[in-house]
Amino acid sequence: MPEDSDPSVPNSKFENQVILITILTGFIGSVILYFLKLPPVVIAIFLGSGIAALVFRFLGGTAGTTMAMGTLKLSGSIAVLLGSAYYVNQQLEKQLTPIAKGIQTVTFTPQKSTWMAIDKASGSPIDLLVNETNQNIKAPQNSSLKNNPLKLSSVGDKLFVTAEGNEFELGQIAKKDLKRLNLFDTIQNSSNYVVTDRLNINKLAVLTPLPFYIKTIAYANEYSQFQILDKSSNEVLIESQIYRRRFQITRIKNKTYLIGVVEVNHTPLNPDDPNSLEPYAKFVIAEIVTALK
Repeated sequence: MPEDSDPSVPNSKFENQVILITILTGFIGSVILYFLKLPPVVIAIFLGSGIAALVFRFLGGTAGTTMAMGTLKLSGSIAVLLGSAYYVNQQLEKQLTPIAKGIQTVTFTPQKSTWMAIDKASGSPIDLLVNETNQNIKAPQNSSLKNNPLKLSSVGDKLFVTAEGNEFELGQIAKKDLKRLNLFDTIQNSSNYVVTDRLNINKLAVLTPLPFYIKTIAYANEYSQFQILDKSSNEVLIESQIYRRRFQITRIKNKTYLIGVVEVNHTPLNPDDPNSLEPYAKFVIAEIVTALK
């Protein structure tokens, strides 16, 4: 008596051809559809068909294979097909870009109004483009952070800038940059100072080694009026006055100077008094050299 044939094994050349075509179409088609960026469910059905046909023909059949979906229970080839499609669809969904999912905008946590993108090399704000959605997040205006409190932390000979309340280092400041802002914590000795002779009214005095002259203008109401003139062009750099024997600090050509009166006599000349002198003032001009330790 002839043995019963296994119904799970195809017994005709036509059936073999159909299964082979199904396998090739399933695997090759799913690859093509993946690169064509078709919806994952379509790709999953093609790949599931290929897997189901492969299992049915070459891997021992599908007997005993079941798949439960709620109250629905499937078995055999249909279970392999749907199970494979379900699993592949899940994996492909994870790889989808937002725009492929139909999402036209991207949301952020925290909200994008509370943060910005910066260039790590320069620390400058930059535009941020979300490639998948073509969403462009513009860099904020230059004044956006002007009210943020910052602090300086000294480590060796470097000064680091950190945000108030945390130790995240935003960058560092060179001491030469602080000097340009006239910030200092010590005053150095300087040889650039001059004490003039007694200068009468309208007297011009050379102030070597300083790069300018001093010229007296008038003495009145206990004020000594004077000008500072550029040594090369005779341009008036400042014009001011000093009360009695006081002093003032001023900036001349990006340097800081102390100008003071150390001796003064504004009493008009008395021709009848042999000891009487013409009104005069004696000035001291010194460069103040500041530095950072």
